[in-house]
Amino acid sequence: MTLSVRERIHAGLIAILETIPGVSVVERNRAANIPPGRRPFIVLLDGDESEIRYSNNPRPDAPALVDLTPTVIVGVEGDDADVGPALNALIAAIQRALATNTAPLAGLPIVSPPRQVGLKTSLAKGKTTEMAAAISLGLTYRLDPSSP
Repeated sequence: MTLSVRERIHAGLIAILETIPGVSVVERNRAANIPPGRRPFIVLLDGDESEIRYSNNPRPDAPALVDLTPTVIVGVEGDDADVGPALNALIAAIQRALATNTAPLAGLPIVSPPRQVGLKTSLAKGKTTEMAAAISLGLTYRLDPSSP
Protein backbone atom coordinates (compact mmCIF):
# COMPACT_ATOMS: atom_id res chain seq x y z
CA MET A 1 0.00 0.00 0.00
CA THR A 2 1.33 3.41 -0.99
CA LEU A 3 1.08 6.07 1.69
CA SER A 4 -0.48 9.40 0.78
CA VAL A 5 1.63 12.54 0.63
CA ARG A 6 -0.29 13.83 3.66
CA GLU A 7 0.63 10.71 5.67
CA ARG A 8 4.27 10.85 4.58
CA ILE A 9 4.46 14.52 5.66
CA HIS A 10 3.11 13.73 9.15
CA ALA A 11 5.46 10.74 9.45
CA GLY A 12 8.37 12.99 8.43
CA LEU A 13 7.41 15.59 11.04
CA ILE A 14 7.36 12.90 13.75
CA ALA A 15 10.79 11.70 12.61
CA ILE A 16 12.10 15.27 12.96
CA LEU A 17 10.53 15.74 16.40
CA GLU A 18 12.03 12.44 17.60
CA THR A 19 15.52 13.89 17.10
CA ILE A 20 15.07 16.54 19.80
CA PRO A 21 17.22 15.55 22.78
CA GLY A 22 15.91 15.28 26.34
CA VAL A 23 12.25 14.67 25.45
CA SER A 24 10.54 11.84 27.38
CA VAL A 25 7.57 11.29 25.05
CA VAL A 26 7.09 11.97 21.32
CA GLU A 27 3.74 10.73 20.01
CA ARG A 28 1.24 11.40 17.28
CA ASN A 29 -2.47 12.11 17.78
CA ARG A 30 -2.47 11.21 21.47
CA ALA A 31 -5.82 12.10 23.02
CA ALA A 32 -5.02 11.24 26.66
CA ASN A 33 -3.03 13.54 28.91
CA ILE A 34 0.65 12.82 29.43
CA PRO A 35 0.98 12.05 33.15
CA PRO A 36 3.28 14.11 35.38
CA GLY A 37 6.78 12.73 35.51
CA ARG A 38 6.80 12.03 31.73
CA ARG A 39 7.79 15.52 30.71
CA PRO A 40 9.04 17.17 28.62
CA PHE A 41 6.73 15.78 25.95
CA ILE A 42 5.82 16.46 22.33
CA VAL A 43 2.58 15.38 20.64
CA LEU A 44 1.95 16.01 16.95
CA LEU A 45 -1.69 16.42 15.95
CA ASP A 46 -2.47 15.80 12.28
CA GLY A 47 -3.18 19.05 10.51
CA ASP A 48 -6.18 20.61 8.93
CA GLU A 49 -6.06 21.49 5.27
CA SER A 50 -7.23 25.06 5.51
CA GLU A 51 -6.91 26.33 1.99
CA ILE A 52 -6.61 24.75 -1.43
CA ARG A 53 -5.46 26.70 -4.47
CA TYR A 54 -6.05 24.95 -7.77
CA SER A 55 -4.06 25.58 -10.89
CA ASN A 56 -5.69 27.30 -13.84
CA ASN A 57 -6.46 23.90 -15.27
CA PRO A 58 -10.24 23.24 -14.99
CA ARG A 59 -9.88 19.43 -15.03
CA PRO A 60 -10.93 17.75 -11.75
CA ASP A 61 -7.65 15.82 -11.69
CA ALA A 62 -5.52 18.99 -11.94
CA PRO A 63 -2.83 19.43 -9.25
CA ALA A 64 -3.47 21.78 -6.35
CA LEU A 65 -1.48 23.56 -3.66
CA VAL A 66 -2.67 22.57 -0.19
CA ASP A 67 -1.95 24.45 3.04
CA LEU A 68 -1.51 21.95 5.88
CA THR A 69 -1.61 23.17 9.51
CA PRO A 70 -0.51 20.51 12.01
CA THR A 71 -0.24 21.36 15.70
CA VAL A 72 2.61 20.41 18.01
CA ILE A 73 1.65 20.21 21.70
CA VAL A 74 4.61 20.45 24.09
CA GLY A 75 4.76 20.35 27.86
CA VAL A 76 7.26 20.73 30.67
CA GLU A 77 7.10 20.63 34.45
CA GLY A 78 9.22 21.96 37.29
CA ASP A 79 9.54 24.82 39.72
CA ASP A 80 7.68 28.05 38.97
CA ALA A 81 10.85 29.88 37.96
CA ASP A 82 12.03 27.07 35.67
CA VAL A 83 9.01 26.15 33.52
CA GLY A 84 9.00 29.28 31.33
CA PRO A 85 12.66 28.98 30.31
CA ALA A 86 12.30 25.19 29.87
CA LEU A 87 9.26 25.60 27.61
CA ASN A 88 10.98 28.31 25.58
CA ALA A 89 14.07 26.12 25.16
CA LEU A 90 11.91 23.23 23.93
CA ILE A 91 10.08 25.49 21.47
CA ALA A 92 13.44 26.78 20.19
CA ALA A 93 14.69 23.20 19.79
CA ILE A 94 11.61 22.37 17.71
CA GLN A 95 12.08 25.45 15.54
CA ARG A 96 15.76 24.56 15.03
CA ALA A 97 14.95 20.93 14.19
CA LEU A 98 12.33 21.92 11.62
CA ALA A 99 14.75 24.38 10.00
CA THR A 100 17.79 22.13 9.90
CA ASN A 101 16.64 18.49 9.80
CA THR A 102 15.00 18.35 6.40
CA ALA A 103 15.96 14.78 5.45
CA PRO A 104 12.69 13.13 6.68
CA LEU A 105 10.71 15.38 4.32
CA ALA A 106 13.10 15.10 1.37
CA GLY A 107 11.54 14.01 -1.89
CA LEU A 108 8.04 15.10 -0.89
CA PRO A 109 6.25 17.73 -3.01
CA ILE A 110 6.52 20.42 -0.34
CA VAL A 111 6.37 23.93 -1.79
CA SER A 112 6.73 25.86 1.47
CA PRO A 113 8.53 24.03 4.33
CA PRO A 114 7.14 23.71 7.87
CA ARG A 115 7.23 26.93 9.86
CA GLN A 116 5.68 28.20 13.06
CA VAL A 117 2.58 30.29 12.36
CA GLY A 118 1.14 30.56 15.88
CA LEU A 119 1.64 29.71 19.54
CA LYS A 120 -0.65 29.47 22.58
CA THR A 121 0.50 28.64 26.11
CA SER A 122 -1.14 27.41 29.29
CA LEU A 123 -0.03 27.06 32.91
CA ALA A 124 -1.25 24.72 35.67
CA LYS A 125 -0.23 24.20 39.28
CA GLY A 126 -0.22 20.81 41.00
CA LYS A 127 2.62 19.17 42.92
CA THR A 128 4.83 20.92 40.38
CA THR A 129 4.12 23.68 37.92
CA GLU A 130 3.18 22.45 34.45
CA MET A 131 3.43 24.61 31.37
CA ALA A 132 2.34 23.65 27.87
CA ALA A 133 2.17 25.23 24.44
CA ALA A 134 0.31 24.53 21.23
CA ILE A 135 2.54 25.40 18.30
CA SER A 136 0.66 25.87 15.05
CA LEU A 137 2.74 24.89 12.04
CA GLY A 138 2.07 25.74 8.44
CA LEU A 139 3.38 24.20 5.25
CA THR A 140 2.23 24.02 1.66
CA TYR A 141 2.43 20.94 -0.51
CA ARG A 142 1.48 20.02 -4.05
CA LEU A 143 -1.38 17.55 -4.24
CA ASP A 144 -1.70 15.59 -7.44
CA PRO A 145 -5.13 13.87 -7.34
CA SER A 146 -3.84 11.12 -9.62
CA SER A 147 -1.19 10.28 -7.01
CA PRO A 148 -2.33 11.66 -3.62
